[in-house]
Amino acid sequence: MSDKNDSLINRLTSKRNSGEITEEEYQELLLKFTKLGLLDSLGIDKDRKNWIISGSETRDGEIVNGSVSVSGKLHVEGSLECERLSVSGSFTSEGNLTVIGKTSVSGRLNVNGTAKFGNKVAASGSVFVDGNLYATDTLSVSGKTDIENTLYSDNITRISGKFSAEQIKSTSQVTISGNINIEKNVISQTLEVFNGKSYIGGDVKAEIIKIGSTAFELNIPNFEAKNITEGIGSITDFVSNVVTGIIPTVLNGLTRSFMTDQPISEIRGDLVGQHIELSFVKIGGNVIGDDIVIGEKVIVEGVINYRNTINLPENHNLKIIKLSKEEEK
Repeated sequence: MSDKNDSLINRLTSKRNSGEITEEEYQELLLKFTKLGLLDSLGIDKDRKNWIISGSETRDGEIVNGSVSVSGKLHVEGSLECERLSVSGSFTSEGNLTVIGKTSVSGRLNVNGTAKFGNKVAASGSVFVDGNLYATDTLSVSGKTDIENTLYSDNITRISGKFSAEQIKSTSQVTISGNINIEKNVISQTLEVFNGKSYIGGDVKAEIIKIGSTAFELNIPNFEAKNITEGIGSITDFVSNVVTGIIPTVLNGLTRSFMTDQPISEIRGDLVGQHIELSFVKIGGNVIGDDIVIGEKVIVEGVINYRNTINLPENHNLKIIKLSKEEEK
């Protein structure tokens, strides 16, 4: 093993021996850094240093054995590797970007190469990656995010802004509540799409798929007011009428208005999963699943294929097929 690798592993080992991380966390970090290729490029034995940029600077790409904080404007001519990254100003890397620790972006981050993140990422600003983006921990974006190639994620991904990518491949959960544009496929363990207009140009494959507003329900329990003493029955009846009559009526109206105003998402390819809940979506291909729930405003140009159960709205014109034992195989 190289001296560079030894330095990074020594730092991790020191954290484990001091109790900062557990043995399980130590092994997990080693695996993450190996997948990101960090063990081949980091671990140089030199004094820790930080980049703190408050003005406008141009620097050569290098390995920063510390944190990079940008509140001004930073232009890096080459690739940059650092332990932590914070961007509240503007940061452009003309090469690849690798961050071992946490990343926060409230300003503008442009990476003209591949971006690799070994810890949590929180971005409320603008992010552009002219390549693949690799996230091994939680990724949360709520601003404007453009990924020219593929988003690879090994942990929960939350998208609540304007998002575009060639495709998404995740081994965990992807939750979307903004507007997205995916040119090709979305593959994940769980996919949830709420309160936004999404376009997926290829297929969707996940174990659990929830698209639309099927999770938006208002359950108003029945309320029976009881007289505590004589003489206040009229007040109690009034409260009872408000709770059991007026409030549910208003809330039901709001629910109908909410549901009616929902935009229609579009998936051009097939949708394949185990548990599937759909509403306010147009699917250009087939739907294949074990248990399927179809809500409001669902258009399927292909065929809905189910194995176990299916829940359909009244007066639908969807094509439904129950898969036989032979077809299930």
